[in-house]
Amino acid sequence: MFKAHILVSADTDVAAELAHLEDLAQKHQLDAMKTHVLLQNAETLLGDFKQQDTDTAAYGIKMALEKTLTTDDYRITFALNPRSDAPKKGGLLSRLFGK
Repeated sequence: MFKAHILVSADTDVAAELAHLEDLAQKHQLDAMKTHVLLQNAETLLGDFKQQDTDTAAYGIKMALEKTLTTDDYRITFALNPRSDAPKKGGLLSRLFGK
């Protein structure tokens, strides 16, 4: 059994993540059919999470999501972390006036 944790954002390279998962599957001797199903499900989740990150950013919504693909052979967790606020200005006047 292998485990993986993938953090997803709008900048995530889906092809690179799928290649990484395929390498893990081959390394752990997962058969071709299970690897194919894993990659299809992972591609769908990565695409959905990327779209969710883009959509929530457009409206200024912060959202955290997590989904896990689990079988007897693998456990892969996909996580979408909330976007952080824009960095605050750290100058002296900004601190004095609370901006």
